[in-house]
Amino acid sequence: MGKQSSISVVIPNYCGQSLLEKYLPYLLSALNSSKQVSSYEVIIVDDASLDNSVTFLETFYPNILLLQNEKNVGFSQTINKGIFAATKNFIFFLNNINNGAINSIGVSGFISSH
Repeated sequence: MGKQSSISVVIPNYCGQSLLEKYLPYLLSALNSSKQVSSYEVIIVDDASLDNSVTFLETFYPNILLLQNEKNVGFSQTINKGIFAATKNFIFFLNNINNGAINSIGVSGFISSH
């Protein structure tokens, strides 16, 4: 068995409720089934979304660390907020703008190679 690592997955979000609904189950499944991950955290930083992203996450994913910007500050500040909150050995960035970014192959491939 290989070395196990801990990972912080940081996802900036702006009006991405439909993408979160579609892809978060795949991300969590990949993290939970990985033999290379000893522990993980998922951090979603909401950039003042105008949709129901925050309500959706609070309702269906209460174990995800949800950080919220009071106003839209853009990608750089939003991702940095997630980085500063991360507590694990590795940080894996996912951008919910990329429809297929959150998938088990990408996460599993990253984990296997580190």
